[in-house]
Amino acid sequence: MLLNTPKDVFVDSLENIYVADSGNRRIQFFASGNTIGSTVSTSWTSAGSMWGVQVVNNSIYACDRDNSIVWNNG
Repeated sequence: MLLNTPKDVFVDSLENIYVADSGNRRIQFFASGNTIGSTVSTSWTSAGSMWGVQVVNNSIYACDRDNSIVWNNG
């Protein structure tokens, strides 16, 4: 599935890329040097439009604009 209305990007110290894919209601992870991504968490099944992403100490935080919540994968 292609990205649909990406709203934010985070690049970590290893050059891995995290994309807030708003239109598909998910966070996509691209390992350094890869062009094919994977969905970060399937536990966010009720997530709305993702508008922001940040990674701190290996925890992923995602801003869900529709539900006015910040999701955490930890």
